[in-house]
Amino acid sequence: MIPSDRRSGPARGALASVLLLLAASTPLVPLAAPAQAIDTRAAAEVFDQAQALCTEDAGVLWARMLCGPLLLVEPGTGAAVGNRPDLSGVLAAKHGTAVFAGRLPDDLPRGERILEWDNVRWAQLAWPLPADPLDRRQLLGRELWQRLRNELRLPDQAAPASHLDDDPAARRLLQREWRALARALAHRDRPERLHRAVQQAWSARQARHARIGLLAAEAERGQELIEGLGEYTGLLLSGREDPHAWLVRALRRPPGTQPLATAFAHRSGPAWALLLDHAGVVWRVHVRPDADLAAQAHQAITAP
Repeated sequence: MIPSDRRSGPARGALASVLLLLAASTPLVPLAAPAQAIDTRAAAEVFDQAQALCTEDAGVLWARMLCGPLLLVEPGTGAAVGNRPDLSGVLAAKHGTAVFAGRLPDDLPRGERILEWDNVRWAQLAWPLPADPLDRRQLLGRELWQRLRNELRLPDQAAPASHLDDDPAARRLLQREWRALARALAHRDRPERLHRAVQQAWSARQARHARIGLLAAEAERGQELIEGLGEYTGLLLSGREDPHAWLVRALRRPPGTQPLATAFAHRSGPAWALLLDHAGVVWRVHVRPDADLAAQAHQAITAP
């Protein structure tokens, strides 16, 4: 015999409400643990690519080897994989791969930047990396170079060129400079057209600086030394068949609404640096913290 429920109507209703609440709050399928953010075998492939890039360069470009501590970090979770262990033991060796994985401490910055961690200077890249192999090589070359800035005695930071976002006229003059730089690179083997285009790029630059002031000029110069020379290095080591043509296309693309305070240097810096190379100037081994790539290239190409 099934015992009858002797509870009153209100009691049975309360019990039913509790059971419904429990059912709604209990998952039908157990929650899975968070997945590993960075596949260690994929990370090992990246480290192999970085080593191959360094071997190909052999220290020729900057008279220094580019390779060193390299860290891949998933910004959202802090999951990190390095090509060597850290001094604190956060990154543990993974069986079967030459990588060391862990979670970056919360007080450390995450993303594409140089990371000073336990007195070691790491090149840090945000995961995932570009899928395109040439884009990936360019990114690796760029960020590996950033780790060398202190050896080259270049500044670690510069003021953002915020006027390029705040002043529409300055932004238009920057695009005029870019279009002239694109013409200069495209016609670099035609001296008259090269000379004219470089002069036009320089004039647009001078007009922009006259409008905004010396602080603007200094911010642009500093960003071109930091972000610009990093992109220049990555571009030359990317394995692209024609780096000049790639940069010409980039210079001709309008920025749209993209913030330019630092991003502008990824186009301007490599352009002026490549023009310096074309002019036959030996400049990389003598680059200084006060170097002005645009002024040097303009002088080398347009001087009588």
